[in-house]
Amino acid sequence: NATATPEIYTLELSSAASDVYKRQVPWLGLGLLLFFGVPVVKWWRRRRRMRRLRTGDISAAWDEIVARLDDLGRPPSPADTPTEVAAKVDPAMSPLATVYTRSLYGSTATLPDEHIDSARKSFEQTADRLTTRHSRWERVRANYRVKTLLPKWMKRKR
Repeated sequence: NATATPEIYTLELSSAASDVYKRQVPWLGLGLLLFFGVPVVKWWRRRRRMRRLRTGDISAAWDEIVARLDDLGRPPSPADTPTEVAAKVDPAMSPLATVYTRSLYGSTATLPDEHIDSARKSFEQTADRLTTRHSRWERVRANYRVKTLLPKWMKRKR
């Protein structure tokens, strides 16, 4: 009496199905990378800027607001001063613009804590107002815009 050996069944794809699989998987991977990659990179960049803001770096708040405006399709003109940008965007942005201007053109000493707190509050109010001013669809679309992830030299208009 012979002992029964278990039979192993394998699923073999036809060569045509295998070729389709080999062609589609890289595209699917690229699609998933783009779908999740851009928002993740923006989240990471935003998180890094907020960490800088907590240490008193006002330029981080300014860079974040400018990037959000750019993502929403309303980039500030490079010819405008921070005060002019704030006047065009929202009055809540004025304290941030004032403190940012002081940090750029003022003395090299660190800014007083009350100025940093004022700029931080202004940043939060401006971010909230941008959120309420733009629809959910506009914000989702802005989250996938790649333009703000590009280096500045690639974004220059010729």
